[in-house]
Amino acid sequence: PHYGAGKAAMIQLTKYFASYLGPENIQVNCVSPGAFPSDKVREKEGFEGELRRRIPLERVGEPQDLAGAFVFLSSAASNFVTGHNLVVDGGWTIR
Repeated sequence: PHYGAGKAAMIQLTKYFASYLGPENIQVNCVSPGAFPSDKVREKEGFEGELRRRIPLERVGEPQDLAGAFVFLSSAASNFVTGHNLVVDGGWTIR
């Protein structure tokens, strides 16, 4: 329950600060990553296969997947994006 409450608070704070800082032309967004297991976690037998079965894209996240979200939010391509929670989870949350 603590994780969910913390995540909800982060998203709500993002929206609050986006609204508050918008008049100053400051954008505020957050990124919610899905499964990006460390090498140590990947070593556990069967873990990655089970995780892949639960993700619609049938793979776990790689660093470049998460980096793409940050590059987008840091670029001019996102100049009109604020108060958004960008979910980078391979579709985990749609199941």
